[in-house]
Amino acid sequence: METNNNNITQYIRRSQCQQIIYPIILLVLTVLITTQQPIFDYMHLRSVAPTSPLSSVISHERFYVKTEHANLYYTGQDYWLNGELTGHYYYELTDNYCRFYILPASSGIPATSYLEDVTITGQAISFMDTTDEILSVMAQKLNWNKEGLNEITDPYIINTLVYLPLREQILFIALLICIVISFISIIRMLIYIINPLESPACRRLRKYGNLSQIITQVEQELDNNCIIRTSNMALTPNYLIEFSEDVSAIIPLSSVLWTYKHGDLRRNWKFQKKMRYSLHVITNKGDNFTFKNKQSADVEQILNELTNRYPSFFYGYSEEHQELMNHILKDLKMERKKKKMKNFKKK
Repeated sequence: METNNNNITQYIRRSQCQQIIYPIILLVLTVLITTQQPIFDYMHLRSVAPTSPLSSVISHERFYVKTEHANLYYTGQDYWLNGELTGHYYYELTDNYCRFYILPASSGIPATSYLEDVTITGQAISFMDTTDEILSVMAQKLNWNKEGLNEITDPYIINTLVYLPLREQILFIALLICIVISFISIIRMLIYIINPLESPACRRLRKYGNLSQIITQVEQELDNNCIIRTSNMALTPNYLIEFSEDVSAIIPLSSVLWTYKHGDLRRNWKFQKKMRYSLHVITNKGDNFTFKNKQSADVEQILNELTNRYPSFFYGYSEEHQELMNHILKDLKMERKKKKMKNFKKK
């Protein structure tokens, strides 16, 4: 990503404005998908009395109700789906009103014949498809005729199996995660747009000195004394800058201890092998900067110039350099702690 000017804060704003489009699209899509799901129906349950006809309260196709029953009886009929037992038919007959329910087949076969003090939450659906078969069995069981039982039977049945099934629970959780992630990303990017000095690159710089002064100096050197300028990196007398697609990284060269080039063979979307190069920079504050996906020639140009100007840096990767760097950083950390304790005691 190329920048047209050397204003760091404007670059960060422009970069974030380009990146914020993606979480906005994700948020809009997930919200649209969520509104098409019955999640709001699940949240707005209608309480129904055991003796109230469901047809008197149902207002739309996906209608979810909650009801409490003192007694429920097993009809002797089971609910099969794709050859698998998934539920049992239960009923309650009170005051010449009969209502049927489909409850989970948690007890297998045979089902529990009698249930007490049951709270039921489910979807009210048409009972017409299976009415004849179930009523025939029920009428025989109750020594009643099917026509008489049909007259007092509610045309709707409460199916508890379709209330928040596992598949929809997983979908809702995934949608919720997407909404939260996209919302947080949008808020974070808006903060960086409003105040670029709160971006990660700028926050990192605070440990190296006065942030405003550093940014001003970087911009002046980019304008007047830039040594190397590639498509996404710049080297000035005092700073190494990366212009990434996210936020720019700014490294004071006076803090650098070790830098090296790393190559990694990867496959692209066409499954073709291609070398990817990165520039690693470790500072005396313990920061490890990684400039990813760079051109080999650009990295070499930066390293060659640094070698000429800063021969005291450690160059190239080796286990010896790694061990030495660990010791140096550990010692520097101890020195900072001692200095901090000393200043605290003075206060």
